[in-house]
Amino acid sequence: MERKCITLFLIILINPLILGGCAKEPPRPDGVLTSAELLADPVYNTSIQVYGQVHGLGEFECPCFALKSGDQQIYVWFDMMVESDGSPTPPTRPPIDIEGIENDGWIVVTGELKYFEDFKVHKDFWLTEFEVIQKNK
Repeated sequence: MERKCITLFLIILINPLILGGCAKEPPRPDGVLTSAELLADPVYNTSIQVYGQVHGLGEFECPCFALKSGDQQIYVWFDMMVESDGSPTPPTRPPIDIEGIENDGWIVVTGELKYFEDFKVHKDFWLTEFEVIQKNK
C-alpha cells in the first residue's frame, strides 16, 4: 500500500512538470494569417496581420527576427527598413520598440510584406505594431 501511495504521489508531482514544458500553440485570432498562408498567396506593400512564434531574436545580423507559423517563416524587421533605392519610407519612419517580444513567444504582427525586384526571396516583413499572445514559458 505504501508503495502505491508513493507511486501515485510521484505521478501527481511529476506530471505537471512534464506537461508544463510542453506549451501548446495558443489559438490564432480571427482574421489573422499564418506565415505559410501569407507566403502561399503574398500580399505586398499592404498592411496585414500575421500570427506566429518568434525565433532568432537577437541572433541575426539584422534588426529582425523570424516569425514561424504553418511550417513557413517570414523575417520581421523592426529597424533599418529602407526601400531598395536607399531612402527610408516614409522618411521619418522610426524603429519599433520590441520590448515584450521573446524568442519562442507567440505574437501577432501588423505591417507589410515587402517586394524588392533585386531579391530572389520575398520574406521581409516591415513591422508597424505587435501584440503578444503568449510569452515563452
